[in-house]
Amino acid sequence: MASQDVSTARALLNGFLENAGTGSVRTRYFAESEEQDARLALCRLLRSKDPLDRQLRNHLANLFDPDPLEWEPRQIKLAFRRRGRHPDPARATKIAMRVQEQVRNNIKVTDAIAVAAAEFSLDDEAVRKVWAASRVLLKQYRG
Repeated sequence: MASQDVSTARALLNGFLENAGTGSVRTRYFAESEEQDARLALCRLLRSKDPLDRQLRNHLANLFDPDPLEWEPRQIKLAFRRRGRHPDPARATKIAMRVQEQVRNNIKVTDAIAVAAAEFSLDDEAVRKVWAASRVLLKQYRG
């Protein structure tokens, strides 16, 4: 399975050879509709505890390299997955920690939310949503 994942991931990152019909070969890349399985194979390799194949590591580095070798035609561009406002996990964590701190000091949750809302220039409803989404995680990590 791992060796199949390595070859699939290599094909995703670097393309693969295909018969050009004239007795020669050409490099082909997965079409967007074909990429999902290859992406999942790469994810399995990256998340594995096993060492990462050196050639695969080089292929990844080449995609990120701002000064690529002449024969490296592709690059990776980082972009948001969705349009519109994007979550800010660090800010949400600070807000939730502020509410938690107030609650630990025997302040009612509604009052703690109001304090955090004033400090972070948000309305109470926005802080309430952050608190609802974060409090279980905070409890697991901070007790």
